[in-house]
Amino acid sequence: MGSFLIVEGDNFEKVDILFGEEEYASKDAIYFCNKFFHEGKCKDIIFVKIKEQGKIYTEEQGEIFLKNIIDSLYKDLPITYLNLDVEHPVTLNKSNKVLDIINQKGAKSIAVLTNAFHSRRTRNVYRKILGSSDIKLYMLTYNIYFDNEDWWKSSLGFRVVVSEYLKYAYYLVRGYM
Repeated sequence: MGSFLIVEGDNFEKVDILFGEEEYASKDAIYFCNKFFHEGKCKDIIFVKIKEQGKIYTEEQGEIFLKNIIDSLYKDLPITYLNLDVEHPVTLNKSNKVLDIINQKGAKSIAVLTNAFHSRRTRNVYRKILGSSDIKLYMLTYNIYFDNEDWWKSSLGFRVVVSEYLKYAYYLVRGYM
């Protein structure tokens, strides 16, 4: 299966919740969710999705479609969906809403599974919003479309990486992380 990385120093035995963020519908992301759940490394799996405007299908229809695909690949993978309607800055506001879920469930440890190029900003945002809480944060990453070795060879890779560096600088300057 594709590239996967447990961020250095983030090895864990078990977490309460595994959050799949960003492009969680990738084959690799779902594969890793299945792997961790069946190895007993997470109790809950929650896919975090930002609501999109102007789609020809509803959020519920999208969930049903994705659930049918996941069920055809992996039986009994208990995934719930968190569809968020958030404003700019998206990563910060999304993470704050995820924190509400963490607190509601009484979770003491979470793993966030996200695209490798987005992981540094995501990690720093979560570190800030978790502050001095006792909640343990672990990051898991996967590559989508391209990897660390060849991102610069495609226009999509270049656009994604350059925009992520700009967003990282923006979040840093604004104090969001």
